[in-house]
Amino acid sequence: MKKIAICTPIGRAAVPQFCTSLDQTLFSCPDGYQVGAVQDVGHANTPRIRNVLVQSALDAGFDTIVFIDDDISWNPADFWAIIDDPAPIVGIPPRRRTNDLSKLEFCCGLDKKLGEGRWTGRIATAFLKIEASALRELEPHTDWFNYASAKSEANPEGIVRVWFDYAIGTNGDGTRGYIGEDYWFCEFAARHGIEPVIRTDLGVSHWHMIPLGGVLDELRG
Repeated sequence: MKKIAICTPIGRAAVPQFCTSLDQTLFSCPDGYQVGAVQDVGHANTPRIRNVLVQSALDAGFDTIVFIDDDISWNPADFWAIIDDPAPIVGIPPRRRTNDLSKLEFCCGLDKKLGEGRWTGRIATAFLKIEASALRELEPHTDWFNYASAKSEANPEGIVRVWFDYAIGTNGDGTRGYIGEDYWFCEFAARHGIEPVIRTDLGVSHWHMIPLGGVLDELRG
C-alpha cells in the first residue's frame, strides 16, 4: 500500500474548486493507494509551515507528498499521472492571468516549452510531488529546528528539517532577485543530484493569480 499525503498550507480558506478537486481525487483512488490530506491554516511563515507539513507526513509514514495550494483546481487523472511518474520530484505548472486579462501564461515563463511534455527546472509548489525517498536522500544536507506542534510519538523532540527556505539569488539576466521557498527547494534538490521534472503536458488552474496591475485596471474600469 502506497501512502500519499496531499499537503496544503491554507491562508484562511481553500477555494471551492480546490475542495471539489480534492473530493474527486479521494473518490478516484485506485487499489493499492491510500490518500490523506495534511493541512495547516493561518500561518504567514510559508517556508516554516511547508517544512512542518513535510515533517508531519514523514513521521506519519507517508511514502509520497504532493503539495497543492489552496487556490488550485485539477483533474484527478493528472494527479495520478504525476504519482505514477518515475521521477522523484514532479510538478505541474499552473497558468495565471497577466495584466492583459485576456491572456494566460505559465507562472514560471514556460510558454516556449509548451508541447514538449516534460523538462527539468525549478517550479512553484502549487502542484508538486515529492517522494519521501528523495527527501531522505536530501536530509543529510539540511539544517533543522524545533517546533512544538511537530512533536509526536515518532518525533518527541519536534525536530523539523529545512527543505524549504528563502534566499536572494541571481536571475538569468544577471539581476538580483528574491527566490521563494518553492524555487529554493528545486534548486536545493538539483544541487544535490535530484532534478525536478516539469510536466507541461498536464494542466492545473490557479484561481487567485491576478497581478496587482490587472486588479487596479479592473477597479479603475
